[in-house]
Amino acid sequence: MTKLAMALSLVAGIAFAGSALEGGTADGAGSRSCSPARVNYTGYPGGDRRLDRLPWVRGTPRRVGLTGLLWYWPPEWRQRRVRQARIFTGGAAPAGYSTKILWVFTGRYARGRAAAQLQVSGRRLDAPGAFAQRFQAVSYAGQRGAPSYASIIDVPAPGCWRLHLATGRLRASVDLLAVPGAEAPTEDGPIACAEDEVRALVDRFVGAFNAGEFGTLDAIFAQEPDFEWYATDGPGDRLEGRDRASLVPYFSQRHELGERLTLRTFRFNGNTPRSRPYGNFEYTLTRSADDLPQATYSGKGAALCYRSGQDVIFVWAMAPA
Repeated sequence: MTKLAMALSLVAGIAFAGSALEGGTADGAGSRSCSPARVNYTGYPGGDRRLDRLPWVRGTPRRVGLTGLLWYWPPEWRQRRVRQARIFTGGAAPAGYSTKILWVFTGRYARGRAAAQLQVSGRRLDAPGAFAQRFQAVSYAGQRGAPSYASIIDVPAPGCWRLHLATGRLRASVDLLAVPGAEAPTEDGPIACAEDEVRALVDRFVGAFNAGEFGTLDAIFAQEPDFEWYATDGPGDRLEGRDRASLVPYFSQRHELGERLTLRTFRFNGNTPRSRPYGNFEYTLTRSADDLPQATYSGKGAALCYRSGQDVIFVWAMAPA
């Protein structure tokens, strides 16, 4: 058995940022009925086709184009096409993954009017209650200049909530219905992964690989001691895949030879429930380069997901299909 086959066998054996401000109590919270934002299952309005699979909500006013991409949306809500915008309390879903939302101001009016930090202020509409959080701006391939902020919204209690978002000269709001979530982790270690966030991580890797974004590639893969391996056969073989220090130089060499990856299929295989849980996935893709005619590869991998930190891949192994 080759070393690559051994790596794939080992993978097959795997059982398939925001800092919170002090909360408070809002005066004058009424008992008005709750009218959560509508959840959309159509393509992402910001233009990045890799985000089309994510449910999203629209904020008001329309001219700023506030879009909230709901990474945490569970499969059962998706299957039922739940239209009311819901969010789990405590920053975590019952399955253990975090309530991640990517806020993007897609409107042309928003260009040049945002700041480096987003303030999110929540006010409960059906009872007293308030909270506030701040999040930093993020950048990513396909952003097209739209001000974007990655967040984990930590709603303190079930009920009807209005989120007010402010950055620079931009203001917007969106209503959500909060439902009971999971008990929040006491440490900032890995948590259970959601399918959408692992798929987004894999898409981000493929995009950064093709674009030669080596700093991004370095951040996408776990550092020692979490990193396990990145393994593939030749051309451009990497059979001694456990060497983390050589990973980014390897990516650079393959980029110089014109290697490109095209993701064809992706399947999330659930989480391995340990003290440090991780998400498992498999995929097929095509590789092509100056020294490699287009060929189909299949592989498996594993990811570590975090409540407030960046999700990372720590296992990637592939071979010709």
